[in-house]
Amino acid sequence: MRRLRELQEAVIEAVCGDDPGHAASHVTASGLEATARLEVYRNNVQEGFLSALEIGFPVVVRLGGAEWFRQTALAFMQVHPSRSGDLRMVGQQFATYLARLLKGTPYEYFADTARLCWAYQQVLDAPDAPPLELASLAGVAADRYHDLVFEPHPAARVVVSPYPVLRIWQANQPDVAEPPMVHLDAGVSRVLVLRRAAHVELRELSIAEHLLLDGFAGGASLGELVERIWAGHREADVPDALATLAQLGAFAGFRMRNDHGPRKGTHG
Repeated sequence: MRRLRELQEAVIEAVCGDDPGHAASHVTASGLEATARLEVYRNNVQEGFLSALEIGFPVVVRLGGAEWFRQTALAFMQVHPSRSGDLRMVGQQFATYLARLLKGTPYEYFADTARLCWAYQQVLDAPDAPPLELASLAGVAADRYHDLVFEPHPAARVVVSPYPVLRIWQANQPDVAEPPMVHLDAGVSRVLVLRRAAHVELRELSIAEHLLLDGFAGGASLGELVERIWAGHREADVPDALATLAQLGAFAGFRMRNDHGPRKGTHG
């Protein structure tokens, strides 16, 4: 069994790595050299991997150019080869890889742009759930509002960056022939990526909206978050932020603090 395992590992290295190694000695030529046979499989694996990354990170492709992206993707593949038959998962570590690769360069923002691309892919694949209907809160007594913990929608993600990543995203869509100038020092971007009924919406969040979503995801109650937000941002309009998030469909339900039972407040 050990020899079989060693052979399997050698074939994987030959197909996913750079050197056929001793795997070639176990391949029958039959009109085509062993290394050439392995090369066929290696090319198929590489092209499938590259295609999956290109589909998942089109904005990064446009920013860096096709050749740069290809070389970067091949190097990434050596460090993070696919561990699943589902190629949609190959980009899970790509943004982290770019952050290390481009740290200290003028292209650091590529990593956060990749994070936004990955959030978009996650939202597309996330489970469906009906959004919270505000009428379902009618049964909550007013003196218990501070105990409310809203459940973020499973098809919602937030990406925070010191760079204007939403503007970068918008400027580098396929239908934009000449991308407008985006100044990288334009300020912090807090982007909500949310799958709605017929499309995926990307929009900038206010500080209060972001802190509410982030806090609820961590299990904090409305009362705790109001105090936390106003302690650092006294001017924040928390009720308006909460209403905006609810109207967008960013919540799938709610529970009361210390209540770990099923979600409540949704109709489906």
